[in-house]
Amino acid sequence: MSNENTVLKTDYQEDVLAPAMNGKRRFRLVDSNGTTVMDNITIEDVSSYLQLGDDFTPEVINEQNEVINQLITKLTDLTTYTLVDSKTGTT
Repeated sequence: MSNENTVLKTDYQEDVLAPAMNGKRRFRLVDSNGTTVMDNITIEDVSSYLQLGDDFTPEVINEQNEVINQLITKLTDLTTYTLVDSKTGTT
C-alpha cells in the first residue's frame, strides 16, 4: 500500500502458474474421509453461455481502490479546514 492515508489495498496481483503447468491449474479431488479420489486433473468449463461476465482483475481492483483512496485523502484534507461564514467572517 502506498502511504499512511491509504485505506484500501492497491497491490493485488494475478496468480502466476509455473511454466510446467502449461497455463492450466491442476486439482486433487478428495472425499469427505480425506482420501484422494482423483489426482492431477484439470477442470474445463464446457458450458454454453448466453453472455460472458466481466473479468474483475487485480488491475481493475487496484485502479478502483486507488481512486477511492485519493477521494478519502481529499475528504480527510477537507476536514482539517475551518468553515468561515462568508457574510459574518465567523466560524
